[in-house]
Amino acid sequence: MNKSTAFLIITILLGLPTLLWAGIQAPEIKAATGISGQVVLQGTGEEIHAQTALKNFYALREFRPAWNGSNARSNIQSLLTAIDQADLHGLNPDDYHRKALSQALSNKQALAIELLATDAYLTLGAHILGGRLNPLTFE
Repeated sequence: MNKSTAFLIITILLGLPTLLWAGIQAPEIKAATGISGQVVLQGTGEEIHAQTALKNFYALREFRPAWNGSNARSNIQSLLTAIDQADLHGLNPDDYHRKALSQALSNKQALAIELLATDAYLTLGAHILGGRLNPLTFE
């Protein structure tokens, strides 16, 4: 992924407008992100990787959905493209909920789409910026 793709992803996430996924509300997001310990999304079997960052992200947004509005589908498609290009950075696209996110989109699972997309975005961004492995703990 080049710098323009990374910039596009950041721009997409910060500029998302109002709700598109019918039925998803701030209380649902707050409840899903308020769980302590390991979080596995029901119906997907996917573990949330950036749990603290995800909670902080939604708290700053007052738990309003991020992947919504008139550009939601194209924004998620841009995220999927970025995930598909993760291998250009030596990263495995499967580590960023690629299959589960596609399945959630097909099944119109609003909460799963919201949380998987945000977790993938935060995790992929962190791995591109700082690397996937912590050099202090890697043996």
